Amino acid sequence: MKKLTLAALLALAGLVIAADQNQPPSKEPVSIPEPLQEYYYTGLEPEKLAYCIDLWYDAALKGDKGKSAKYEQMIDDILRGDLDSTRQALSLFARQLDQRQQAEIALDSTILNDKFSPEVIEAQELYGREWDSYKAKAKIAGTIQSSASFSNKYRLMSDYIEVLRRDVGLPKLKYAAIQLKSAQGTVPGEKTKPLSK
Repeated sequence: MKKLTLAALLALAGLVIAADQNQPPSKEPVSIPEPLQEYYYTGLEPEKLAYCIDLWYDAALKGDKGKSAKYEQMIDDILRGDLDSTRQALSLFARQLDQRQQAEIALDSTILNDKFSPEVIEAQELYGREWDSYKAKAKIAGTIQSSASFSNKYRLMSDYIEVLRRDVGLPKLKYAAIQLKSAQGTVPGEKTKPLSK
């Protein structure tokens, strides 16, 4: 289990390093303004993407082609960066998994797939889920690029965010914000009711 945890940590480290390397120095970083940070939760990649999509959507509705094109390019950069870093992390994970499988096969030349250690089988399943998620994101991103329909692009961008949030285990933003406010006694968009005595 410790080796599996180490492999997962190394894969995550590769993801972070790859993401840093994929950010072109000339590009303007996505930064969520302070007043909006509460709504956009933590400012992690799904929320930065959600923020850019909101800006793009607003600019497109207002007919501001310049801003709309700028924000769409920012969205494209985020998608490309996410796919590139995920692919690199999966490649690292696959190499580590293959080394572990080869080591177990070397110990027992008659080993079959179902005879691998529980740690390796768990890692195989995790790799399969991560690979399926990557393929789903790549397909969505490709369809976004090829679509000329504003409404279709917007729906597909929302789908991409859902896959991305699932990847990092984040809840839906609105739900999270409501739960946070409920715990504090106020819910966004609702009037505070006086407590009955």
